[in-house]
This record gives sequence, C-alpha cells and structure tokens, in this order.
Amino acid sequence: MGADSVSVLLNDGSGYFTLAGPDISIVGGPVEGQTPTRIALVDVDNDGDLDILTANAGDLLSPTPVPSISLLLNNGAGHFDMATNAVFPLVEKSFPFALSHRAMAVAVVDVNGDTEPDLVMATLVSATAPEESHVTVLLSNP
Repeated sequence: MGADSVSVLLNDGSGYFTLAGPDISIVGGPVEGQTPTRIALVDVDNDGDLDILTANAGDLLSPTPVPSISLLLNNGAGHFDMATNAVFPLVEKSFPFALSHRAMAVAVVDVNGDTEPDLVMATLVSATAPEESHVTVLLSNP
C-alpha cells in the first residue's frame, strides 16, 4: 500500500505475484480517505467479484485527522473504482465516509441473517482510554 492507495498483486499460478496495474487511489469524495490501515475483501455488490473495503487513519500530518472507510468496487477485470453510492444505509450515500473514531479492525459478515454482507468495525476512541472504544455495525442495504 502507498500512502493513500491500495496495490493489487495477481497470482500467476506458479507462486509469483505481479502488480495488476497502478496503485488504486482511495482519495476522493466528500471525505478524504487517507492512510489505509486495515483492509477487507468482500463481494459487497453481489456481482461475484471481490470488492475492497479499507479502514483509513486519515491525514496523519493533520492535528485532527478524520478516520474513514473507503469502498472500491471491482469491475470484474481487476479494475477498482471508488464507490459513490450507499451500500450500507448508515453511510448517507457516499464513500469514503467519516468515522468518529479510528477503525482498528474491520470485518465483513452477515450479522442479521439476510444473506447480505454487513460491516463490523472495532473503533478506538483514545489510546489513553481504550475502555471507551466500541464496535460499530453497518447493515447492508440490498
């Protein structure tokens, strides 16, 4: 991963990996997705291709970095584009979306049994008060 991007390496079948193309930027939208720190692969849009979710720390040079989540949709040919509409109802229709606290872990699982992928994040409120950290769940919007 670069500072504000994701790299995709393809397995050639013989144990070697090659770069699929240029790094994929996560910068864009109303919230700047910067410094990805966690990643999850899941077929969010149910097209049979794995998409990329990143948990981003924000601009670490800023005195008040804004953590966020980015969603990169796979077009089926190994090309990823930033999602621009909501897949999760609490996202307010745009990616990246801001988090109130830094995501320390991100997982995709069907939480409510509707066969749709939901997003679960463990978020850290403060390194000096880890007991205030919490889990955030975003249910998918099929």
